[in-house]
Formats: sequence, C-alpha cells, structure tokens
Amino acid sequence: MPTDMITRFDGLRIGSVLELGRHRYTRAHLSRGEHRHADGMELCYLASGLQTYWIEGAEYALHGGDGLVILPRERHGLGGTRERSLFYYVIFDLGKPREPFFDLPVRESDALRNSLRGLTERLFALGPGPKRAFDTILRLAPGSARFRATRIRNLLVDLLIGLVRCDQAHATESDPRAVRQTRDYIAAHLGARVTIAELARHTRLSEAQLQKVFKRRTGIPLGEYVLRQKIAAAQRLLRGPGVTVTGVAYDLGFSSSQYFATVFKRYTGIRPSAWSRPDVRHHAAHLQR
Repeated sequence: MPTDMITRFDGLRIGSVLELGRHRYTRAHLSRGEHRHADGMELCYLASGLQTYWIEGAEYALHGGDGLVILPRERHGLGGTRERSLFYYVIFDLGKPREPFFDLPVRESDALRNSLRGLTERLFALGPGPKRAFDTILRLAPGSARFRATRIRNLLVDLLIGLVRCDQAHATESDPRAVRQTRDYIAAHLGARVTIAELARHTRLSEAQLQKVFKRRTGIPLGEYVLRQKIAAAQRLLRGPGVTVTGVAYDLGFSSSQYFATVFKRYTGIRPSAWSRPDVRHHAAHLQR
C-alpha cells in the first residue's frame, strides 16, 4: 500500500491549484482505478522507480525524473509496477482567458495558460528539480510560515514554466510522424519478429535517431514497446476457447513458449497459463485498458 500525503490548500487562497499530493510505494502494487478531472490539468512527476500510466488507452512509461501531463476530461489511470517508487502530482485549473492564473498579471496569465494548452509533448525528462519543489510545498502547506502562500505559488509557477521550456526544447528534436509510422508498422506485424533495423528502414531514420525519437515521445524504449504490444495481443488471444500458450507464443513471433511465458509474467505479474481464469483477468484489467 502507498504512503499518501495530499494537500488541497484550503484557506491558502491559491485559487488555481486544486490538489497536490505524494505517493510513496514501498513495494510492488497493482494499478489504481481510472478516472478523469472535469476542469483540472494534471502534472505527474516520478522521482524514483518505474511507473506506467494510461491516458485514453495509450500507455506511457515513466522513469525516475520524468513528468507526464494529463489534460482536462481525459480518462487516465496509474498502472502497476514491480518496483518501489516515489510519485508526485498536482492538479490545477487553467481558468478562462483574462482571468488571473496563479495571481499573475493578466498578460502573463494568458501567456502561461496558452502555452500549457498548446504543449506538443506528453512526457518530459524533468530531472531532480521538481522533487525539491514538491517536497517544499508539502512541508509549507500545513504550517504557518510567513509568506507561505507566496512561496508555494512561486514554486508552482516555476514548475509550469519549466515544463513549457522543456516542451519548446523538445519541439525541434522529435518527429511524431516517425512515431506514428512505427506504431502502425508494429501493430500490423505482431506475428513477426520485428527488428529495430527494420523499423528504421520503414521510417527512413537511422536506428539511433528512431530510438531517441520514440523514447522521447512515449517514454518506452522501442524494443520494450514491441514486447508490450505483443503481450497485449496475447492477453486478447488467450481469452479465446481452445487456445494454447504455445500456439499464441508462436503466432506472435516468440522463439519459444518458455521465453513468451517469461515476458508475459514480466509485464503482467502472472503466467500466461493463469490468464484464462476470469478472476485473474479482472484483477489485472487496468494494465491493458
């Protein structure tokens, strides 16, 4: 179970922030239920560990130092992990044009609000800085220090400005078209042994360029993404009547049923032979929504 610390800033008069929290997982855990925020934009930050997140059915893998942005009204959920992890989040209301945003002047409020709405990336390598900011905010919020509301507000604004700058830097380095082509090619060739060299030829990039762009956009190394898509397909196939583990393994291009079983358990936590049990499938369902 996680150790939670959640702050809602009641009485602090920081109108733009709705909620901020920290989850410290001391052991492996299953996914948390999917949900959505009607008006809130969310920034998630993983300080340590490895964590998967789902946004409208798309999977994102966060490693220590990564941040992830979720837009208002998007269905999302926290996937399971086999590692200890330290996870932070903040939910804030973007508000309407010409309204103050974190008490900034109107022109600066609109500029920051529009920049956040126009983010081209989801996933960012933010480094260790946000952890210090989040910990300071969580320490200040319940106390009575002078100027604590101003200090919290400034820390949050700095976080958001850093996010915008990171997005602007990424915009010149990545190619979403190549990522779409890669995903489409993998989906159409799940039964084959797809190689990175093959994908690079398909997208007309070098192997190094493709791997860099793909990891930047999705947070998942390209080889791992291929395996995850095969395992997602395997989960669907194994629900069918009369299907064998060996047959599914070879249908999806695995060299042996033993290797398939090892990879399946790595990403789901259970062996493929147990997947046919309805209670097991229900318990793990959040991982593949």
